[in-house]
Amino acid sequence: MKKLIFIFTLVVFITGNSFSQIPNEWGPYDVDSIHAVITTAQGHDTIAAHPGDPWFVILDVRTPGEYNPQHLFDAVNVDRGSPSLNAILDTLNKDKIYVVYCLSGARATYVCGVMRTKHFRFVYNMGAITAWNSAGYPTTTTVAPELGILSDTIVTFDSIVQGNTDSIKIIITNMANSVLIFDSISDLTVTDFSAGFNLTKTLYGARDYSFYVYYQPADTIPDSVAFTLHSNGGALTIHLNGSVIIPTKINNPVCNDISIRYDMTGKKIYVFSPEIFQGAVLNIFDAVGKICYANSLSGNSGLVDVSFLPKGFYIFSMMSGRNKKSMKFPVY
Repeated sequence: MKKLIFIFTLVVFITGNSFSQIPNEWGPYDVDSIHAVITTAQGHDTIAAHPGDPWFVILDVRTPGEYNPQHLFDAVNVDRGSPSLNAILDTLNKDKIYVVYCLSGARATYVCGVMRTKHFRFVYNMGAITAWNSAGYPTTTTVAPELGILSDTIVTFDSIVQGNTDSIKIIITNMANSVLIFDSISDLTVTDFSAGFNLTKTLYGARDYSFYVYYQPADTIPDSVAFTLHSNGGALTIHLNGSVIIPTKINNPVCNDISIRYDMTGKKIYVFSPEIFQGAVLNIFDAVGKICYANSLSGNSGLVDVSFLPKGFYIFSMMSGRNKKSMKFPVY
């Protein structure tokens, strides 16, 4: 199955002593995670840089009564005092970027700590909405759903033998703060594609839903189709492409042991696999999906120096036949 590359962005320029770590009582840090306290101005700049980003979430951890009169645009309410707090946090995607705030900062600090113990990777404690208001930054009373996607909107299946079936996972999300309800999905019955989509599914703010699309070619002609999801939070069109191969006796095993390690201090990425690769493709994508590094790898190990990259977040991807793996990483 072709693995999709998840593109996400982060524009927080943190230098010197402009941020501090979450208190150590929450336990050791994961080596590939970032948990930091940021200023109100940094929070404002970060939020302003992420309009429509499905990988970016603002959490308001005040009570619903505090949240409803005034909150940040698209902020999702997760009540710090709710007895279901842990269960609610467990429904959230741990790979997204979170900015957390409350009234005075204490509840945001607590929730950020809990998120750290649950191994959320990128959590920024912005503290108090009172500081936000004092700075004259905007708030809203609006709540609404918004449909987004965490995977690629152009899906290309691996070439398969006629009559066989390939599947790829699609992950969609509610990017805003009201319940997302689906109205319809385009009919795929007259194509060689199908989708295991549940139209009765509802999504609260910042929650995701995964489903599979399938390709089963009836002939040797390449196929393509676009289908659309319709919801009360907008429409989303996904393009599917498939092709057919003639079976051969060549064995093409899949290696599941590809190792990618990022040395944040040395700004180097190390790749290793017990399999020998010939012409494996190495790519680095920036925040908007532009390729800013491309190379090939022959053998079973390699090193990529990323010190040339500007500050920000990137996706490193390695592909060799059916062997695929990707990793998100920051550059400071």
